[in-house]
Amino acid sequence: MTYTVTAANGVTSQDWIITVVVQPNDQADIESFSLAEEASPATINKLMRTVSIEVEPGTDLSTLIPTIELSQGASCDPGSGRTTDFNNPVEYTITAENGVSFQFWLVNVTSNEAVDIKDNETPTGISIYPNPAREFVHIEFSGKADISLFDITGRVAITFKDVTENVRIPVSELNRGTYLVHLKWIDSQQVFRLLLE
Repeated sequence: MTYTVTAANGVTSQDWIITVVVQPNDQADIESFSLAEEASPATINKLMRTVSIEVEPGTDLSTLIPTIELSQGASCDPGSGRTTDFNNPVEYTITAENGVSFQFWLVNVTSNEAVDIKDNETPTGISIYPNPAREFVHIEFSGKADISLFDITGRVAITFKDVTENVRIPVSELNRGTYLVHLKWIDSQQVFRLLLE
């Protein structure tokens, strides 16, 4: 926009050009996450960048199509409306409108036979100690399960397949911080937090 400024003498004047630039949004959050098969609304934790959502029993987790709302102008990979396999937690990369800022989000989908991510509570029948951990973490449970540790960006740090009842996991070489521990049995799964200090 051009403004003409006239001096007090009424003769001298100058044109000033004012340009307003709107900076692209730098937010990279998941605002809402929904599935047609959901049993209850998703729980979104922006601090930990996690989404937990429960679906109806018997749902095929390998062919779910999420509807995802993001920060204004942001995009995600995998994209909203894309068929996605949620048999394991899925990492989403959210890129802000400015094309520079991005965040990794971890989405965990469970049926109602399983539990959502636990903050300060150990699921019944499972012992995880010590927590916080430094050198090793012990996980005791029933049956045979696959165990994966995900860092806060959603990257897999450690995976054990077909573990029976007890496992001692060395964690001294991992970066300090919060991890998600995913236990998956044939018919259920559980995810909880582990702090490395």
